[in-house]
Amino acid sequence: MGMEVAQTILQQYGGNQFLMVTGANTLTADTNSLTFRVPNAKQAISHVITTLMPSDTYKVEFLNCRMTAKSFKREVVSTHEDVYFDALQDIFEQETGLYATLHPRR
Repeated sequence: MGMEVAQTILQQYGGNQFLMVTGANTLTADTNSLTFRVPNAKQAISHVITTLMPSDTYKVEFLNCRMTAKSFKREVVSTHEDVYFDALQDIFEQETGLYATLHPRR
């Protein structure tokens, strides 16, 4: 499966427009997930991990990752499970306070 799942996840978020509008960067792909960094999100969210589950839905984790003087801290801010592809942008906007597109979707 390789990078196809991560590419599909990115397209479902909005592709290049999503990256441009949100400032998302440092994309990392796995066989069944996409991780990216988001600057300027609320609740100190720094990273988002979107994982394709066997049920063909997604698990979306919003994380606060930071370096301290002695260690790396990774705190889960929130987790959403059983997310359908058409709800990814809504959940992202709700949790981060960042718009996912240039044009209103509602």
